[in-house]
Amino acid sequence: YSGAVALVYDLTEIKQLEENARAAERLTELGSLAAGVAHEIRNPLNAISIATQRLRSEFEPNTNATEYQSFLKTIAEEIDRLNTIIKDFLSLARSGNIEKVLVDLQGYFDDIVTLARLESEKQHIAIAVDIEPGLTEVRLDRQEMKKVFLNLIKNAVQAIDSHGTIGITARKQSSGQVAIDISNSGQPIPSDVRERIWQPYFTTRKDGTGLGLAICRRIIADHGGTIELLEGKPTTFRIVV
Repeated sequence: YSGAVALVYDLTEIKQLEENARAAERLTELGSLAAGVAHEIRNPLNAISIATQRLRSEFEPNTNATEYQSFLKTIAEEIDRLNTIIKDFLSLARSGNIEKVLVDLQGYFDDIVTLARLESEKQHIAIAVDIEPGLTEVRLDRQEMKKVFLNLIKNAVQAIDSHGTIGITARKQSSGQVAIDISNSGQPIPSDVRERIWQPYFTTRKDGTGLGLAICRRIIADHGGTIELLEGKPTTFRIVV
């Protein structure tokens, strides 16, 4: 019977490898499609942007000048929003293109928090970093993971709104991986929203693209890690890499 069990195990493993290969192929196709679509959209967007800039600097209406400038401002803002959506879509479609290096966690998070404080301090939100003693380095892609941490901190700032705290902790796991928690003192995420936060294009904010957390999950999966929203308070996202 042991031979039969081994055969079943081997077939299951082969099936999983085949599915992983098909998934990787689909992601590659999606990346190529995304690049083509982005190129086709960006060309007319650039033309609209240039035309808007010329209308603002070279033309002056005979009447309703204030309304004219307001319309141009709206057009420029919507162009920026579309460019952001395209950039996020491309980021979601790309997969596997990471370069892991040894990173000093304390210095790495100090740099990230310095960037994040430009926004958090306006709303009187403190950010505290607590790295486990002896946990000095972890292997990750500096730029890709910076996107993840800045996105989660930005979400935390928006959840708090004003006067609160954001905590970043890093602890070594028995598995050898590192668990990084990002928590905030804002309102907890409602249960009906919790079930949908990982879905691409789902957002509760008027100015959101709904791709931030989906991109975070994709980047962390490329690192062979996981991200989850823990139960209870405070609201905490845990990354294990």
